[in-house]
Amino acid sequence: MVIVKSDINRMLTYILGEGQMVIDLWWTSRNIAMAGKSPEEVYQSGDEGRAFVYNYVYSFYEIEGGA
Repeated sequence: MVIVKSDINRMLTYILGEGQMVIDLWWTSRNIAMAGKSPEEVYQSGDEGRAFVYNYVYSFYEIEGGA
């Protein structure tokens, strides 16, 4: 599966709402589940990083009933 940021952003929009500023803040904020790195840093680290961020967001998307 090819993981693209727009797919993750669609899930984030479902979870966080329509505010692009909120989504941008999520990408750039440190995340304890990502060892204090921002999701953007983890996503940019390669295929494993992209998969980690996707799966992390997807887990919340499922909880919210988006899946």
